[in-house]
Amino acid sequence: MAKKIIIRSFRNTDYSQIFNIWESSTYHKTWGNFTSDDFYAQVLGSLLFDPEFFILAVEHDDTQKYHFGMDGTPVGFVHGGFAPNADRTGIDPSEGHIAMLVVREPHESRKLSPQKAEQWKNKIRQMLLTAIEEKFASRGIRRIHAGANYPNAPFYYGLLKGGEPNGIPENDACLCPLLKANGYVPEKRNFVYSASVEHMPGSIFILQNLMIHQESVNKPKHVQKISWWDQCARASLSIERYSLIHVPNQKVLGSITVTSRSDARTTNHYSLHNLQILEPYRKLQYAKLFMNMLFRRLYSRYHRPFSVELTIPEENLPAKKTFLSTHFFMPNGQMEKFHEEKCCVFQRDLPEDLLQKAQK
Repeated sequence: MAKKIIIRSFRNTDYSQIFNIWESSTYHKTWGNFTSDDFYAQVLGSLLFDPEFFILAVEHDDTQKYHFGMDGTPVGFVHGGFAPNADRTGIDPSEGHIAMLVVREPHESRKLSPQKAEQWKNKIRQMLLTAIEEKFASRGIRRIHAGANYPNAPFYYGLLKGGEPNGIPENDACLCPLLKANGYVPEKRNFVYSASVEHMPGSIFILQNLMIHQESVNKPKHVQKISWWDQCARASLSIERYSLIHVPNQKVLGSITVTSRSDARTTNHYSLHNLQILEPYRKLQYAKLFMNMLFRRLYSRYHRPFSVELTIPEENLPAKKTFLSTHFFMPNGQMEKFHEEKCCVFQRDLPEDLLQKAQK
């Protein structure tokens, strides 16, 4: 008997099946390796989680019996959310954000050719995208953004390689064509540079009258400085800010934010954000020294190889130029090879007829 796809919202009985979707998707291999407990704590167990905006595609046929609330096999999900309000004490329901859209690989028993398998997944992706648009429209939300990017849609932080979502990779052959075909246009781009650090000789923190100062924003004395929104979104992240200081006069020359998984046992990836070198010092090689000293500090923690990722918004040309002049400069004088990836956040304004239809 032919199977049909049912679209419905999240139920508590879906928990284990949802993580199976993630593990069976191609994103599991490229975006992060985390446990079902991590997924529950950061996504389904978040104070910001709204089950109405977590929509599943369930494969069902009439031979399947209903038991324990299950009505078939979930094969995909789309997760919608919101941005924070101005003071980050709650949500801003005026615009919707699509944080994640995942469809698992078809089961081997289907014996589909690669082409047929991709058609099957594309059909489900379209159904899920239409469903979340209709859900947003039913709330009177016209503008939708696709591709999680801080601070919007605060889920999956700390799960994707231990860092924060940067949008949808432009080379994603599944989601980008789907969004463009449905009228979404790019509104923001991020450049993501990544490299692996195998060895860092020595642990020298003072170099040419410079030092780096570390401030952890996760310590209890700093909690009052963190908004409720960030406490929910970044619960599984360790967040540190580093400043580059000129020792003789204690002048701050630049700063950078470093995020990683809170669990030190699994911390082998660091995400770098908001790299800044103050204007008077940008052409004096301070960025190169800053990266050098920062990598020494990170390596000295556990003396093991780690990967590092730097995110730079497209509009931040000074930061991009600063990075391209350093190329992850290593203490041995060699330029480390890095991988460049462009990520994009898309946007669409829903048509008036869809809004009217959904609100009837």
